[in-house]
Amino acid sequence: MDRYRLEQGKDYDYTVRAFKKFNNTILYSSYIGISVSTLPGDVTGLTLSAVTTDTIKLVWNESPGATEYDIYQESFKNPGTFVKIDSVYAKSYVIRELVAGRNYTFRVQPIKTVGDIRYKGDYQEIAVGTCPATVRTVVTGKQTSDSILVKWGIVSGADGYEVVRKLNNETEYKKVKDINNQEIGEWTDTGLQAGIDCSYGVRAYKIICGNKYNIMAHMSIKTDILCLKL
Repeated sequence: MDRYRLEQGKDYDYTVRAFKKFNNTILYSSYIGISVSTLPGDVTGLTLSAVTTDTIKLVWNESPGATEYDIYQESFKNPGTFVKIDSVYAKSYVIRELVAGRNYTFRVQPIKTVGDIRYKGDYQEIAVGTCPATVRTVVTGKQTSDSILVKWGIVSGADGYEVVRKLNNETEYKKVKDINNQEIGEWTDTGLQAGIDCSYGVRAYKIICGNKYNIMAHMSIKTDILCLKL
């Protein structure tokens, strides 16, 4: 017997007995029963909630009927192979001790446990990454009366860099350049006033799920640079 329109992740009990017709009499056997469950609803809404240089937090919607969720991470040694790293009851999970500036792919699969049986719904997959590490050094190169060359150490795993500047008559740093190339480690600031003091900061960023991620605290600063006087 088939039944349709059952609820996701719901337990059902069924009983069955055989019968035989004999001389206009129906003879029945004893009932035998079974307890089963439909698969839980699929995982939806899997998104990146928070990210640092070594942690990633994922959140997702509740799956109807799920009692827990299995978390999988793609293997670096065997791309395309996913390894289970944990099972959780919550609708969020934090992965720790990751590498800065590295790309990661995770899967979340809903589970409905009945006795010793684990019914699995369809997983959802997400490709994310960690924030890049701090720029190692910021130095200055050639200086003229209206320009200063700023240099920094490139950061592995970064997608680009933000350069900020504070002049001696300003109270805070302002972004003056966005460089969307991980391999570029210098930029010339032009159009400066002769003899002005400048401070520069550089921080790496990474594009994750279409958004730019960096950490304000992870900025290297070079202070008290003097634009040459005429």
